[in-house]
Order: sequence, then structure tokens, then C-alpha cells
Amino acid sequence: MANREKLLKKISNNRSGVRFGDLCKLAELYDFRLDRIDGSHHVFTYPGLERPLILQKMKDGKAKPYQVKQVLEAIETISGNY
Repeated sequence: MANREKLLKKISNNRSGVRFGDLCKLAELYDFRLDRIDGSHHVFTYPGLERPLILQKMKDGKAKPYQVKQVLEAIETISGNY
């Protein structure tokens, strides 16, 4: 549980410099399920959420900032806060 909050805090404090692998790991730590990989798109689902999270790595290995925001908003939705 501590690793989950530590990674969440790290990503929340630096939304533009997030490694793609860290963002995927955070989604998995919050029980999002990697449903499929379609080319460069990683599709994560969560029971009860209408829309899946679709994450894509940039050429420098970082996550796209708007997708970081989407993950953080989804975590806030499922957990009530962060």
C-alpha cells in the first residue's frame, strides 16, 4: 500500500515528466486491468468506469501529460480522493 501512495505522490507532483512504465504501474496498483495492447496503445479497464484508459508512450519514453491527468482523475473517481 505504501508503494502505491508513494508513486501516486511522485506522479501528482510532476505530471509532465512521468515515465510511461510508472504510469502503467500506477494504474495496475489501483486495480486497473490491462485489457489489451493494440499497437502502441495500452488499454486499461476498471469495473464501473464507463471509459477505458488508453495510454500511449511518447518517443522519449514518457507518458503523455493529458493521459497522466486522465489516470489521476480516474483514480480520484474510484477512490474518492488522493
